[in-house]
Amino acid sequence: MSNYKGPQYNYIVAANTVVAADIVLDAGILSFGVPAATALRPICDFQDLIPGACKIIAGVAEVVQIDTITFTAVASTDYIFRIEQWDATNQVMIKRSYPYTSLPSGDTATTIGNAFRTAINADPKIKVAATGTTTLILTAEAGYPIFTTYNIEPTATALVLTQAGVVAIGTTAALALQGVTVGAGLTYTTVHLVYNANGIPMNSLQANQPYVLDIYIDEASSDFTNVNAKWAYILAGRETSIGGPANPEALAVT
Repeated sequence: MSNYKGPQYNYIVAANTVVAADIVLDAGILSFGVPAATALRPICDFQDLIPGACKIIAGVAEVVQIDTITFTAVASTDYIFRIEQWDATNQVMIKRSYPYTSLPSGDTATTIGNAFRTAINADPKIKVAATGTTTLILTAEAGYPIFTTYNIEPTATALVLTQAGVVAIGTTAALALQGVTVGAGLTYTTVHLVYNANGIPMNSLQANQPYVLDIYIDEASSDFTNVNAKWAYILAGRETSIGGPANPEALAVT
């Protein structure tokens, strides 16, 4: 399955049927198999691959950030902090401020935290869940793994990064944000190819300009290890900085 996107970008999704034999470097031409197709698809001349621009990007699972805030209860005190979070779906930065003034008497770390928990969980904008009892635990929602907590007052309030957030790479959800449709619930390694379109341009618009091809390979496929190793072997051969062979036929991998 392929999804054409503009004159310089083309995506091939390699389903779990892909095998190492679907990658061929023969007579200087690099070809790759499209799932369900009967023939390999020529990509470019091996020599047209641009060293330093081509790379293999392994998939990375999302990890949501967790912050823990500990309050010291002080009567009649203004508490405040701000949360900033990137909304990748809408391409906007979310900025929210949460204030609370403690009571003249009776407030504890728990009741102060309860006030913030109520405000944050009722806020439809911020993608953070507030939990905890004696501490305030802030956990990013799925799809919005990273946020920043800052401008905390009073200074006696302690902030600890309990778990660092990690942005997903190559997952179904992450690729969907890039406009790439793949199988549900899977993780893909991306083979990012950049080459001069002099050898095998897809159309006249691509002649004499760099061409970008991203190939997504299902990491759960039975032959993923061999496929990944084969791409690494080919790209290393073009990377003259690490001593790859100048002759593409030295990398005949049929």
